Amino acid sequence: MRRHLGTLAALLLAPALLHSQGTLSTQGFGYPPGQLSARAQGSGGAIAEIDPLSPVNPAALAGWERSGAYFQYSPEFRRVLGTGDETERSFVSRFPVIATALTVSERAMLGVSVSTLLDNTWQTESKLLVGEGSDTSTASTLFRSSGAINDIRVGGSYIVRNSFRVGLGFHVFAGESRRRREILFSDSTRLSFAQDEAFGFSGKAVSAGIEWRPSTFLSIGASGRTGGRITASRGDSALRRTDAPTRGSVGLHYRGIAGTLLAARAEWQGWSSLADLSERAIETHDSWDMSLGAETRGPRWFGYDIPVRVGARFRTLPFGTPDGGKVRETGLSAGFGLPLARNRASADFTVERDSRNGPQSFRERAWTLSFGFLIRL
Repeated sequence: MRRHLGTLAALLLAPALLHSQGTLSTQGFGYPPGQLSARAQGSGGAIAEIDPLSPVNPAALAGWERSGAYFQYSPEFRRVLGTGDETERSFVSRFPVIATALTVSERAMLGVSVSTLLDNTWQTESKLLVGEGSDTSTASTLFRSSGAINDIRVGGSYIVRNSFRVGLGFHVFAGESRRRREILFSDSTRLSFAQDEAFGFSGKAVSAGIEWRPSTFLSIGASGRTGGRITASRGDSALRRTDAPTRGSVGLHYRGIAGTLLAARAEWQGWSSLADLSERAIETHDSWDMSLGAETRGPRWFGYDIPVRVGARFRTLPFGTPDGGKVRETGLSAGFGLPLARNRASADFTVERDSRNGPQSFRERAWTLSFGFLIRL
């Protein structure tokens, strides 16, 4: 009996990160969706610096033009391929961006958004044999995590002149992560066991951005986020504090082809600052996010042109595997938009195929469907 209790204790006290092998993308504090609207996601994120629906560049808020609200749903269907024939499948339901905007004047716009900074939802299950000789039993070990760190931004933009816009944003990071470790024995005479943990996160930051059109065909968007601290807590007790991750990005946009927008974007995020937020050692990397994309005029629908989008995205995920390996992601996306209600509303649809590769032949493949709905007042 004492030996079995020792086995249970060892299993339950093992670091949860070692058991998040059920995915490559949700190591550490989770997966960063990118804070992209369905429209921007269709271009691989390349147009995010000028997209008013993506809470990236506060200067882009002027693109709302009128007061309105936006809601997005993005389910992900994930498959992990291990060594040999090992395969694990999972489904994640996300609501990555919710936003609203209010017209202040002809030149000023205010906006409030809630977006997912890091999504820490995953589940993995494995079988093991406990005991010796004839006194053995099969046990199922289940490790489940749910939660996210969200970015709540209050921002404003101002049109200095028709070719130049500026923006400023204030951010509050908030969220939680709930983890459950459970051991279930096939032998009903053995005691099953479960352990729950809950952590909270809070922090602050500030962002700024510009949108500049030096010519009729070319525009440049740039933005950054910095400052503030982020805290991990258990209950009412603060466990660790560190600097919030710094971000900087720039996008180039070309409109020299009639009805078509070509774009390229590069983003850097200082995720390594979050390494000190954990009580356990987490392999954390600063990352580059590079994207190319296009939006062009498609077929007409009830008198309106339907925009069609394609894009590609290349990046390193912030949290590596427990053995120190990096996880690299390549994404290909395509989508379209539908004008509705005499152009007072619109719906955007995007499908994205992601390939994530880690060390030791572990691979992850995922399909993400994004549905965004915008209504302007």
